[in-house]
Amino acid sequence: MKTPNPHPVGQSAPDRAPEDACRHIQRIQDAAALNMVLYAFCELRLADRLAQGPATGPELADWLRINADAPDVDVSKLERFLGVAEAGGLVTRSTQGYELTTAGRTLDSSAHGSMRPGVMWRGTDLSRMAMASLPSTILTGKPSALQGASGLYDCLQRQPAADQRTFDEFMSRFSDRIASHVATCSFRHIEGECAFVGKQYVVDVGGGRGTLLAETLRNHAHLRGVLVELDRVADEARDHLATAYPDLTGRYEVVNGDMFKEVPPRPQAVYLLSRVIHNYGNDQCAVLLKRLASAMGESGPGAELFLMEHVLPEDPQMEDARLHPSHALDMIMMALTVGGQERDLFALSRLLTDAGFILPAAEAKPDLPAGMTLVIARINPDASPPR
Repeated sequence: MKTPNPHPVGQSAPDRAPEDACRHIQRIQDAAALNMVLYAFCELRLADRLAQGPATGPELADWLRINADAPDVDVSKLERFLGVAEAGGLVTRSTQGYELTTAGRTLDSSAHGSMRPGVMWRGTDLSRMAMASLPSTILTGKPSALQGASGLYDCLQRQPAADQRTFDEFMSRFSDRIASHVATCSFRHIEGECAFVGKQYVVDVGGGRGTLLAETLRNHAHLRGVLVELDRVADEARDHLATAYPDLTGRYEVVNGDMFKEVPPRPQAVYLLSRVIHNYGNDQCAVLLKRLASAMGESGPGAELFLMEHVLPEDPQMEDARLHPSHALDMIMMALTVGGQERDLFALSRLLTDAGFILPAAEAKPDLPAGMTLVIARINPDASPPR
């Protein structure tokens, strides 16, 4: 596929770019190189070793020789690499050797909400192919990285089992990061009370293995829970919840179902929709939100929707060549989904109002972890019943 040439033959090139503009581009390139260092740091599991205590370069090399089955580890190259990791804020040096920084500790695979699975996912063939295929996606309008699959999850089923596990672990650890914040009601309604006061049920729609639902139930003993998922995920969720949350037995049910066809109504319920909307185009979102509005209409007064998404900022300007998390994720969604996208608050509000919701003033809270925003919506009593 031919890429257009901005300077046709016979047309003079523009004047030399100012140095500050060149440095800006260089910073973006360097950020990509630092991402490669981050991936290598995780692939080598250096954070797992340093979480046990400081280590010198030779000590880390000895550890790699045993644990990575790599008898030819080059100590000098390892220490050059660690120097860049130090510059990137992953480690620091003391008289005892290299130690993890606060940021570096998030890469320990045993850490709660570990960032390692997310880094490893970005290093899979599918994720790398998605970024490399952006020009083709833009020029054809089709996500070529899907290679004929109907969508991201269909494409994932065609990937190596190890990559599928990496993705599942990434999603699970990401849920861990936001679950405690939402479950403990760290946010408040504009009325000043916890959002779960006076509620009977929490219905998590498309909630994966159920971590967000389970943490919410643990923190609010008066609530009962419902998880709605497709068959394969629902079976995994039952196993996960039974193993990780045995104390919640009898307080939740896992419903096998297609959220686009039916969402089970429950009385006085909060409905959770976390990182679901961004997987779909506007038409599919409209169908899903109308299903939710219908269920909430049957739930009676007080039913609410907690929509959690990465919301595109009003000001798209980068700071020191760093993108807002929603911009980076938007490019991934464009490359790996059919219609999936991140949206700004106006676009989300439009989807919700068109489906029969209202957004009370100040009910968008951009203070969740990972740059996410919580939008709280209620049924519009003056809207026509959703069809």
